Amino acid sequence: MVNIFKIYLYLKKTINIVLQLTFLFASCRNHESISSSILEDDAIYPVVTSEFFLKGTEIELKVGRIKNMFILKDKLLISEIKGNNILLSYSLIDNSITEFGHIGEGPENLTTPEFTKVVNIVENEESVIIFDFLTKSLYKLSLSDHSLNKIYDGKFDDATIQSMNLIGDSIVVFVGGRSSSLKFLNIKSNTSVSTVLKNPFNRPLEDHEIQKININDFGFNVTHNYGYTWNLINNYLDIYSTEGEILKSFQFGENKNIIKDKIIRKYAYYYKANSYKDFIYGLYGGFELNDQFLNMINISHLKSEVHIYNFNEPTLKRYILDRIVNTCAIDFKNNVIYCIQEGGNEDKPLVKYEMEN
Repeated sequence: MVNIFKIYLYLKKTINIVLQLTFLFASCRNHESISSSILEDDAIYPVVTSEFFLKGTEIELKVGRIKNMFILKDKLLISEIKGNNILLSYSLIDNSITEFGHIGEGPENLTTPEFTKVVNIVENEESVIIFDFLTKSLYKLSLSDHSLNKIYDGKFDDATIQSMNLIGDSIVVFVGGRSSSLKFLNIKSNTSVSTVLKNPFNRPLEDHEIQKININDFGFNVTHNYGYTWNLINNYLDIYSTEGEILKSFQFGENKNIIKDKIIRKYAYYYKANSYKDFIYGLYGGFELNDQFLNMINISHLKSEVHIYNFNEPTLKRYILDRIVNTCAIDFKNNVIYCIQEGGNEDKPLVKYEMEN
C-alpha cells in the first residue's frame, strides 16, 4: 500500500527546493523590480516584464561622432555629427562602408551634418528621410541611386520647430516648437490637424513647463500605421494614429520629475526610440541629470537600458547594458543590439550585444 504521508513529505520537500532555487535565480537576475504599465482608453494595465543583463563586444569602426543609427536589412545606417557625407552604410556581412550624399553647397548637398538628422527609413524603397533643422525642410535620400530630393520646404513655418517626419507620401508631422501639440499636414490637400500633448496637471501649462516636456522627435511604424513620441523628462512612449489621436502609452515606473504641481528636470528617462514591425523600443536612463552626466565626465558607473515593448500584448523585455550608450539600433532577425558608447574620446566604439529571449 502506498504511504500517502511519505509522498506528501517528499513533494513538499521538492517544492521547497524548487522555490528556493527560483528565488535565488531571480535575485541574481533582477536589477531592480520596477512595475511597467500601459495606459489605454483611460485605463491602466500592468505589463509583464522580463529582465536580462547584457555584456557588449566592441567593434572597431573608424568613423567620427555618431548621432544616430538605423537597421536596414543587412546594413547599419549611420549619421555623424561631423563628416563629409550625409550618411554611411556599414555592411553587417563584410564590414564594408558605403558613403551617401555630400556636405557642402549645391542642390544635391546639405550644408552641415550638425543640423540634420535621419528621421525615418522607407524600407521598401531603400531610402531615408532627413530633416534639415536650418531650413526646416525634409529630404529623401535614395540608397539605390544616391539621389537627394527635397520633399517639403518648411521655411515659412514656425522657426522653433525641432523636427519633422513623413508618413506615407503625403503627411508631414511637425514636432516641437512653442506649442504643446503635434501638427499633421497633408501636403497634397493642404489640410492639417493638431493634437494636444499630455498635460500632467489639471491646469494650463506655462511656457517653461511646455519646454521641459515637449517632444523633439516623432517616429513612425509602417506595420501598424502608428506614430510614436518620447521625451527625456516624461518617462513614457506615446503611440498616435495618423490623425493625431493618442492610442496608448507605455510607462516604466513612476515619473520622479513630476512632484505635486511642478515639473522638474532631475531624472533622464527615454532619450531615443525606434520601432520594427510589432515592437517599439527605447533607450532608457533612469539616472539623475547632474552636472557629471551633462558634461559626460566620469560616467562609467552609469548603465543604459534597452526596453522593447510589444504593440499587440502587454509585455516588456528590459535589457540592462554594461555601459552608457547614446543611440542604438536592433537587428531583430539576428537578435542583436548595436549601440554607440557614450563618454570618453570623440571616436566612440560601436558595441554589439547578443539578445537573450
